[in-house]
Amino acid sequence: MKKYVKIWDRMIAISVVLICYLIVIFSFRASPLSNILSAHDSTMFMYFGKAMNQGKIPYLDMFDHKGIFLFWIQQLASFISGSNYSLGVWIIECLFFAIFMFFIFRICYLLTKNEVVSSVAFLSLLGVMINSFNGGNLSEEYAITFIAIAFYLPLIYTLSATLIK
Repeated sequence: MKKYVKIWDRMIAISVVLICYLIVIFSFRASPLSNILSAHDSTMFMYFGKAMNQGKIPYLDMFDHKGIFLFWIQQLASFISGSNYSLGVWIIECLFFAIFMFFIFRICYLLTKNEVVSSVAFLSLLGVMINSFNGGNLSEEYAITFIAIAFYLPLIYTLSATLIK
């Protein structure tokens, strides 16, 4: 009986996380289902990525105050998608968001030891995430992935050191 409860809990957790993931990734303006134009910063990043693939040099041929990492992401998006540039951006956004969700889920699970509770954390953050990403392809969207990793790694060390004592 206990085994079936654990399987049921895992199915609920996976379903909740998957639903939250799909809702957020389809809220991005670069989504294939979206007809909304990207915001100012997003289009600047897209322009830089496309221009870099055409041989232009950042900060020499074009300028923006953001870091080069954002432009490399956009350059990769331009490279993998060819003429449908938004699709490449959306694929990269989906990848970064999946990594972010993985690490946030792991953080929640380390703290609660409960898959359902960890997945419900995404439901409580759903509106905040959609609002914060503001249509997607912003520096915050890419940075939050690395912030989640930066929280996860010391947490593992701290919890393992606490358990050893």
